Parts: sequence; C-alpha cells; structure tokens
Amino acid sequence: MRPATQALLKRRDGVDVESFQVNYGRHGHLVRPWCLANDVVYYAQVHNPRWSSEEIAKQYPDLVLAEFDAAAEMVFEGVPGFAGPYYENVILPDERRILFSEAMAHLKMVEAGSVVGDSIEFIVDGKPTVAFEEWRQRWEECQEVEE
Repeated sequence: MRPATQALLKRRDGVDVESFQVNYGRHGHLVRPWCLANDVVYYAQVHNPRWSSEEIAKQYPDLVLAEFDAAAEMVFEGVPGFAGPYYENVILPDERRILFSEAMAHLKMVEAGSVVGDSIEFIVDGKPTVAFEEWRQRWEECQEVEE
C-alpha cells in the first residue's frame, strides 16, 4: 500500500478543541461509507498534529502547523468521486458544521508521515475498523436518490 497523503484541516471559529475532536471523530464514521465506495484502502484522522521531525518542519517553512487542528490521511486505489448525493448532502454539510470551511477549500497537503499525533484509523486494508451501521441506512438512502 502506498503511503497516505496528509491533509491538514482547521476547526471552525468558535468551536473549542474538545468539541472539535469529538465531532471530527464522528465525521470520520460519517465519511467511511463514501470512502469504501470510492476505493479508499486506508483512512485515518490525526488529532493534535505535530511535525514528525525538525527536518520535516524545515520542508514547510511557510506553513504554521499550530494553525491546524487535525489531519486526514487517505490512500485511494482509484480516482475519488467528489460528487453524488451522499457527499453533497451528508459530508459537505457536516464539514461546514465543524471545519473552518469545506475541507477542499482550506486544507493544506503535506507528504505522508509529515505529522504525527493522536491517530484514529477508520479503514485499514480496505476494511472498516469498526462497524458503521449508524451511517449505512443514510448511505443507502442517498444511493436510491442517485438511481
């Protein structure tokens, strides 16, 4: 499996760190059905990110890591489909609720392994790490709308 790229993300203004971490963790469960449908073989979140080494930090001299609250790590086997009812009606509204803006509008990409922190794995080797029944019904409802 190729290394996961890391996308640094910011929490929404007015959301404290603890609330953000709880809600971003919930977001990971919500994103998982979309990930599995889009051939994501690895998905994890990194909370409380810090540079993995001083050498890595020097590679990003214009990036202030303290401005970011988390990182998302994903490995896609194919090309992701950033569209569709589930993405537009479930994922994006949740991003707007907890993140500074929609993730694609503000994230900063760094090389795999650039940041470390408190990691939560949601998908490993193409399989969910825990059951996600809560979101399965919503996923199926959105798929029916698309057909």
